[in-house]
Amino acid sequence: MDLVTGLNSLGTRADAWRFISGFAAAWNLPLAAGTADLDTAETRLGVTLPAAVREAYAYGLYSPEQLEYDADAKILVFRAADQGVALYGVSLADNAEPDPPVFMHESLEDKAEESWTPFMQRFSLACVDMVLWDTVEAGPLSDGRDEEDTESFPELTPVPFPNYPGDYAAQWYVGEDVILRHYPSWVAIAARTQEALDAFREAHGGDWVNE
Repeated sequence: MDLVTGLNSLGTRADAWRFISGFAAAWNLPLAAGTADLDTAETRLGVTLPAAVREAYAYGLYSPEQLEYDADAKILVFRAADQGVALYGVSLADNAEPDPPVFMHESLEDKAEESWTPFMQRFSLACVDMVLWDTVEAGPLSDGRDEEDTESFPELTPVPFPNYPGDYAAQWYVGEDVILRHYPSWVAIAARTQEALDAFREAHGGDWVNE
């Protein structure tokens, strides 16, 4: 699979599902298509799921049992990160939007400062991001380490997506058998084979967590 072309061709949600399907097949990621009980989720939450959300969960990406609804903000929460410090959800304010925008909510010391802020233009894009993020954070062939003083990855290609707003900015890189997310202070990688992972860690020394 050509990851560079795929990540530069996400103009529609069909493109996003095509990328996820191809990536899952190439990287041996499990998908449980058709197993999600979406009608039960809608009844439990008292909402109508947007088309993109129904498609993603029917695809078997994640369990609809994890969905929650913030009725005050009209936000359907689909993801919690950093031990629940950050929540991600889609706006249900416009029921006609099939692929709604994604918002983020952070737990802050000053609760009065908390709010839902824009994070990504479309839910389908967030699904691509989640698949890549989960692969480098918890995939079977993933690893991470602190950033070195002079960090470069000449064998990989930088891609414009995923991208994040403000303080969450990170650069993603892809290769034939390796993907990498580079924060200003942290490097997270995943490989398609053990050989590719070992070769990358050998080429880029440092205190890798799983080595």
